[in-house]
Amino acid sequence: LDIETYSPHGFPQAENPDHEVVIVSMTDNFGFERILRLENDAATPRGDEDVYGDEAALLRGLEMWIQRIDPDVIEWHNGFIFDAPYILTRAEMHGVTLGLGRNSKPARTWTSQKKFAERDVAYLNTLVAGRSCIDTMFLAQAYDVYARALPNYTLKGVADFFRQEDGVTYAEMYGRDRSYVQGDQIARYWRENPDE
Repeated sequence: LDIETYSPHGFPQAENPDHEVVIVSMTDNFGFERILRLENDAATPRGDEDVYGDEAALLRGLEMWIQRIDPDVIEWHNGFIFDAPYILTRAEMHGVTLGLGRNSKPARTWTSQKKFAERDVAYLNTLVAGRSCIDTMFLAQAYDVYARALPNYTLKGVADFFRQEDGVTYAEMYGRDRSYVQGDQIARYWRENPDE
């Protein structure tokens, strides 16, 4: 599970009414792929996406797909620090109770802290009833406690590191036409070139 957010200036802040979740992407290990996105007149419709008129509807769509897919595991990268708190804050802002757990139970959260060697990481621990939540950023940091080899803990940085270790190039892994949009450029792309 991954989200993209819209922030016209600076880093997205979930508490800012204008910093909406604009895209949610989901895949599973059985070949399922789905994109949920806000309506954008500049975007070309695709067959693997659901388009929503507002953010509250998009969040309800996320809940519907989680219930339909019924995963045992929700996996994300930096999900405990960014994605989960962002989604839950936006849902609360709209009065949407997200029943992401089994039997549509809402997630329970509490602030927590994890230690990776000399680094203390504060995060919002998220418990989703009947599902395990795995944050691959935490797995990367745990690996790096011993390896001390990762250039950073971003998804792209970690993926590039392990691809190089395995001798697989980015183009071989994802195809030559894959785009990578820097975080500070997402708002501009959403406005001007959402298909990219």
